[in-house]
Amino acid sequence: MTKNALFHPEQFDQGFSEVRNATYPIVGSLLVIGTIISLWLALSFIGGVVYYLFCKLRNRKEFSTP
Repeated sequence: MTKNALFHPEQFDQGFSEVRNATYPIVGSLLVIGTIISLWLALSFIGGVVYYLFCKLRNRKEFSTP
């Protein structure tokens, strides 16, 4: 393995590029899934905060009105 890599660098580069091309779709799909999950979590958190503040303000208005 090391002799082939030392004597034939183009063969080693070809094998490395094949491994890299094989792992690119997996990494890309993981990145897409991660961004979708993080966006969903961020949006749900912001929605929860807005809903909490909205309910708080609505309850305060209901209590303040005689």
